[in-house]
Amino acid sequence: MARQTKNLAKTAAALAASALLEKALEKAAEDPRIRRKAKAVTQALKKRVKAVSKKLVKAAKKRAPKITRAGRSRRRKRVRA
Repeated sequence: MARQTKNLAKTAAALAASALLEKALEKAAEDPRIRRKAKAVTQALKKRVKAVSKKLVKAAKKRAPKITRAGRSRRRKRVRA
């Protein structure tokens, strides 16, 4: 029974915290300064993600073995005895 009470208390606390958070977000969303700041942060994050993904793609291309036509044709020409 004690476990059930503890779980209910945790659930109630989580719901109360999420309700407070929702109210705070609604209030913040009304402020135009916060909206502008959020937009700027989002744009900066997008730029950073794009730059990092470009670097990762470049590094992956360097590491990946390149298969050329000559390489494939050499593998096929095996002399069988």
